Amino acid sequence: MRFPSEPSPGGLEGLSWATWWLEDVGPCLEAREGAYRLYRRAGDMRGAARMALWLSDDHMEFRGAGAVAGGWLRRASRILDELEPSPEHGWLAVFEGFAALGEHDPARAERLARVARESGRRHGAVDLEMFALACEGMAQIALGDVAGGLVRLDEAAAAAVGGEYENLVPAAWSCCLVMSACERVRDFDRGAQWCHRIEEFSRGVDARFVTGVCRAHYGVIHAW
Repeated sequence: MRFPSEPSPGGLEGLSWATWWLEDVGPCLEAREGAYRLYRRAGDMRGAARMALWLSDDHMEFRGAGAVAGGWLRRASRILDELEPSPEHGWLAVFEGFAALGEHDPARAERLARVARESGRRHGAVDLEMFALACEGMAQIALGDVAGGLVRLDEAAAAAVGGEYENLVPAAWSCCLVMSACERVRDFDRGAQWCHRIEEFSRGVDARFVTGVCRAHYGVIHAW
């Protein structure tokens, strides 16, 4: 990919999201890394940390490169250690909490999700607050509080399909989590209700990946 002679960090960040939506992974990562470098050069360390966080997620989600993802997550953490509290601190917590779910450590996941949820509430970042709530719900289900966990997931998914999230990506993740949880606990009636509403939401925003990525959960629920 060839960038303009003097690209801006914000321009490259925007380009990274455009290529993300196209699932054009190489250019997406290249644009994010370029934005990271330019944010650092400009002294915008929050911007640099934000790019490091999303690079971590991209390397895990698109390439399954856990070591690379972990390196970027640690880079974000070290940068944020020097900064005043911001939404990026909350995103760091929720990304670490989500990773803890995958590592079968629901107690740590729940603790980090609560930190992230409070950060989102304090900074007025609804997408952070609600995605953290969804992760907290998943952790509570894993810890045995199925009813409490599902209630949190219901709220997070309602905020997602209601258009409250500033960023559609965590909205889609929350939708996937509620379908996954319903399949896991075999609450197929609840799951079918959410599948129907999420399908409508996906078509309305022309983002078929919302149900496409989680198609296995969607299919199992409807099959039952």
